[in-house]
Amino acid sequence: MVVLEKAIPSVVIAKFGNEAIEAIGDVISRVRASDPMAPITVITSTALASLSLRRTLSTQGDGVANIKFTTVNQLVKEINITNSSIEKKQRLNQTLIRSLVRDQVQENSKYASALRHDLSLEVVSRAVTQLLKFSDSDLENLSVKSKIQIKELIRIRNNVQALLANEYELPNETTIYAANILSTNSQLQGQLGHIIFYLPQVLSTLENSITKVVQKYLNTTVILGTTGNKLANYVCISISEQFLIDNDISLGTEAKPEIKQFLSAPNADTEAHYITRLVTDALAQSSRPSDIGIIVPNSSYLRLFSEYFYNSQIPFYGQSYLKLEDTIAGKFVAKILTFILGSRISHVDLTGLVRSVPLLTTSDSGMREQVDEVEMVECIETFCAEANLSTWIKSLESQIEYESKASIESKNYRVLLELMKDLEALGSHSIKTCADFRDRLIVLVKKWLGEPDDLDTWSPIDRQAFRDLLSELLLLDQVDKASKLISHDEAKRKSGGSEIPLERIVQEITLILRNGAATTARFGEGVYLGKLKQAYGMDFDHLFVAGLNEGQFPQLFNEDPIMPDSVKEEMGFDVLSRRRQNETELFAFHGILTSSKHSTLSTIRGDQLQGRELRPSPWFVDLLKQSASKEKLFVSELKDLEYEKFYRIPSFTLSIRSCLPPANLEDFDMRAIGKFQNKLDLAEFAKLTNSSNPRLSRSLGYISGRANFKFDESKGKVNPNELLLSSSFSATSLEKFAKCPRLYFFNHVLSIWKQDDIEEGLSAKKKGILIHAILQNYIDYEIKNYPEFDGLDQWSLEDREEYIASLAESEINHTFGKVGYFAPRNWYLGDLTLMLKRFVKADLEQRVTGEGEIYRPRAIEEKIKLKVKLNRSLSSTLEVEEIEVNGKVDRTDISNAGHVRVFDYKTGVATTPGREIANSNPVKAYSLGGRFLQLPIYAQSYIESTGAPEVSAYYWYLKEDSLPTEEVKAKPFRANAATRENLDAFIGELASVIVNGIFPATPSSSSFNNGNKSPCENCDFRTVCPADKNVEWQKIKGHDSLVELSSLIQGEVNLSE
Repeated sequence: MVVLEKAIPSVVIAKFGNEAIEAIGDVISRVRASDPMAPITVITSTALASLSLRRTLSTQGDGVANIKFTTVNQLVKEINITNSSIEKKQRLNQTLIRSLVRDQVQENSKYASALRHDLSLEVVSRAVTQLLKFSDSDLENLSVKSKIQIKELIRIRNNVQALLANEYELPNETTIYAANILSTNSQLQGQLGHIIFYLPQVLSTLENSITKVVQKYLNTTVILGTTGNKLANYVCISISEQFLIDNDISLGTEAKPEIKQFLSAPNADTEAHYITRLVTDALAQSSRPSDIGIIVPNSSYLRLFSEYFYNSQIPFYGQSYLKLEDTIAGKFVAKILTFILGSRISHVDLTGLVRSVPLLTTSDSGMREQVDEVEMVECIETFCAEANLSTWIKSLESQIEYESKASIESKNYRVLLELMKDLEALGSHSIKTCADFRDRLIVLVKKWLGEPDDLDTWSPIDRQAFRDLLSELLLLDQVDKASKLISHDEAKRKSGGSEIPLERIVQEITLILRNGAATTARFGEGVYLGKLKQAYGMDFDHLFVAGLNEGQFPQLFNEDPIMPDSVKEEMGFDVLSRRRQNETELFAFHGILTSSKHSTLSTIRGDQLQGRELRPSPWFVDLLKQSASKEKLFVSELKDLEYEKFYRIPSFTLSIRSCLPPANLEDFDMRAIGKFQNKLDLAEFAKLTNSSNPRLSRSLGYISGRANFKFDESKGKVNPNELLLSSSFSATSLEKFAKCPRLYFFNHVLSIWKQDDIEEGLSAKKKGILIHAILQNYIDYEIKNYPEFDGLDQWSLEDREEYIASLAESEINHTFGKVGYFAPRNWYLGDLTLMLKRFVKADLEQRVTGEGEIYRPRAIEEKIKLKVKLNRSLSSTLEVEEIEVNGKVDRTDISNAGHVRVFDYKTGVATTPGREIANSNPVKAYSLGGRFLQLPIYAQSYIESTGAPEVSAYYWYLKEDSLPTEEVKAKPFRANAATRENLDAFIGELASVIVNGIFPATPSSSSFNNGNKSPCENCDFRTVCPADKNVEWQKIKGHDSLVELSSLIQGEVNLSE
């Protein structure tokens, strides 16, 4: 093997990496061994790479003159010229064409998925190459089936070209196409001789196919190079402005220039340059110091951005959760410095320092293996030496000179100076063993973070953070020792205890690093930046998100998103835990994104290794629309967006303004309520929430911070004069309030909504929307075409089942073609069709009653309104006397005797009261637990709008595994004039409590939930709801304004009244 010189030009390393250079040298050596004068061609992606390789390989001595260096673009031009001069395209007869299609396409029944099979690409390449030789007249007389197959072959070929044509200086014609042309040109093969293909690593699933094609046709050696610098593999695919127009996505005049400038960004390097310029522009326009956060997907991005910022002279520091290759050694050097000190990341490649020296590794057998301790020690010494602590110390000393010796700032600077000198001493001493370093580290930690007695003065959050830190920093044999440093006693803080300067240290270092500049840029990988925000209450003036991959951030697992869960499980993936982890990290990302005053999402198409069909995820497109419409984060509203199959993630920036409703559940309370404070200006509120005091910012979501925003002692009441409340309510929102006032408060006052579940197929909510759409279309068709009562005879059961099955297939195809749904369409279609056919049969059965009445559909999706008087005794302080309740009824039927009944379709768990509930107050019975309020409202509204003496209302539960007939026949709610008084009293009670600003967290029990689990167990807000809600509710439920509410929502009603 040829050993190349160590002094490889940096540009070669950047483009190819050492492994690729050595591989090319190795192949050349083997070719030279068999034929010293054999012609060799090295194909690279760019002319610059060719030049660099030529210089590098020239160090090997004689024979380099026989090596030809060329780019793919040059090669294709050469091939085309030679090809056209050698022979003209010859026609083949119809038999040959049919044979080609039959033998080379039909035998591959999955030609539509050709990219995923090793042999398919070879078949497609050969077939397309031959088909391109035919004229239009040759194809005219082919059968329709053959034409379709040929068209499909050409489409696949074009898609292969599109997938392989990464945008940085590669031509439109790919090397695969070049290989196809070469296969028909023996003379050119002889001219080029041994061809070494160096390709960027584009599609790992195509490696075998490419190798087979080239080797079979050219009889040459193939190199599929891998790059040391992974950034060279990132390809930026732009989004056109026409796409934004077609999908009604308006980003505003501010964003358009940025979009135009960034549309053609070719790779991550350009992206780093672009964002650096944006940061510089932001600083130039800023009149005060700004906090700028930059989220990057991996350490390669981090190093790239760090270098750009370093060269731009923008001060920055890395946050404490940088992975540094996830080694224990990396955690040693990164976490101790950043947790206690905050460590500046220079342009030095810190990851490289620890890449090969993990303290503990795990072998295939799962046994822990100890690695070379000497390397570990060298790593620590190198890091400490390059941490540039001496520069910080000088900066501190000069800063102290300008401060008054008696000032608080001077005292803090002196504390920092002492800490930095201790750290410098830690790295400057000769470290003989890891144990030696560990002991010194423990001494340092004790000095600055306190002995066990001092730790008692810490908050539980700080103690837990320190416990986690030591657990990760100290080796396995020191975990017990670390736990002894931490007091688990929750004793009261000692009076006069010394204040631990941990958080203050982090703040002051931030100021020092600014060093007079206008900003501090904070880097972090993925959700780790979100965790740091939770720990220190950091809110950014500007947040830049670089490298959004697959429309999601962070991209946890490098796997095909369209791969079914069953296949993942066969490959050993823990699908459930991965999905949960994705959801958790996406949640944190949303929080930090929307809490920033100005956010820029910069997306770059990354990681082409899997050849996926990539589309933006729903939340990403929603952010686009939200940036213009200022709507809440709610994916289900995006119903009409369609995407091309091979559409790529867009590259542009957009702004998300601070006035949007919050999506961060961690600080939902105060941040959101601040929007509704008439007396508290938003600017003033922003100052408070972005206070430099981390403890204050962090406490805003806790009870201690609520007093600042007019929460009274009930911990669940808001001053109604400070809220912007509507006098119009939906029936479903009133149900939600009766179930839990705090849940209503989250959704309908603060506009905080749970993000749709990330699922392989359809979430329960989306299934419900899908079923409702199918049934609406089905009933609407009947109303329009069979308006009379004899429609039962005119439209047969078989025809009805066939029609609703066609509707199901159409809706499924439409739904699964949208963004975010990667599961196969047949996964859900079969069960859905069976359930709908059962519905049709049950529907026909219930239309004919035992009394001989015949019902037919009268209307669908009909809007209703109901005026309700409020309880004056509760609303005396407000100018609200009447509210309006509105809703939309899924379906209304009318009989030949003039009777009316309404249906509300449900796809969830059946909780309707059974026949055994019979009492004199059906309103309370059906409103028990707030689960059944829709029926009384809907039925009562029809009495007033139609004048009918009585209206029956039903919940119709649609389930995939059982017939719904019996549930439809269950005792309905029958509304009449006598029930109106009870309904007014009940709704008036709920609405009066709402407009008075009372939103307690009520601990729902199974007593009113038909024996099922408490709704609290599955509530989206259970992690932020008061932990003491049971105690809290018991204290306030006897309040005059809550007596009736208590009985209604807790099920404390006497059904025998």
